[in-house]
Amino acid sequence: MIRKIINLALGLLGCLALGLFLVSPSFGQESASPPGKTIRDNLKEKVEEKLNQLAKKPRSYVGKINQITDGVVMLDAKSGLKQIKITSSTTIIEVGKGGRKTIKSTDLVVGNFAVVMGYLESKDTLNASRILTMSENPERVRRPVYGVVQTIVDKTITVKHPKAESSPSGKDEIWTVKTSAKTKVTKKVDNKMTSAQVADIAVGDRIIAIGEPVKDSVNTITAKLIHVIPGKATGLIKSPSPSPKPTKKPTPSPTATPAE
Repeated sequence: MIRKIINLALGLLGCLALGLFLVSPSFGQESASPPGKTIRDNLKEKVEEKLNQLAKKPRSYVGKINQITDGVVMLDAKSGLKQIKITSSTTIIEVGKGGRKTIKSTDLVVGNFAVVMGYLESKDTLNASRILTMSENPERVRRPVYGVVQTIVDKTITVKHPKAESSPSGKDEIWTVKTSAKTKVTKKVDNKMTSAQVADIAVGDRIIAIGEPVKDSVNTITAKLIHVIPGKATGLIKSPSPSPKPTKKPTPSPTATPAE
């Protein structure tokens, strides 16, 4: 009985030793790897993992189509020239006055603008998943213009910013505001917002005009909305400094001549 117990204990110890041997890190290795190699491998894996994560992050570019060659579009974006790769899974949509429609890559036009969305393959290469293309720059947005009305001619208003004189280039602070029948004009009367007409705007009024930039024109917008700020531009326009008054020189008092 005792011999059976001893044999059983030895068998259990043998199984335990074999298990420790199998799970040992050095099992099956001829020699231990140097620590430096392990650190380098770990660092390399982390770098590759980070690059893969960055590559999977979505990116988008807006720019002008510069060239189209074999399914690759060169896009002139603000951050430089980008290579856009088009695949069979890329959706291309043309946006125009008639609405939106899906087109093929062969329908893309050099000189048109595009909004491209996809995933980076490298720093300046994007695998496109979706492309929106249009003939006009999509970044043209409504712009606010503030200033004092200088002239009104044929419903075209010239506006000058009060600080134009101190600007490095005064011309940059002078805007032409074109109006149309669709231009909405508002002003505050008795603390209430009321509708007005372009004809109600006068030289010297302060206005805020919001509209779209006119193509191929400098500092010109077509106003959608004009708000007339109550009161004239008193104190906003730099008035000429008054000429200094001449100071009166004191007349020297006569001194008495000593007697001889």
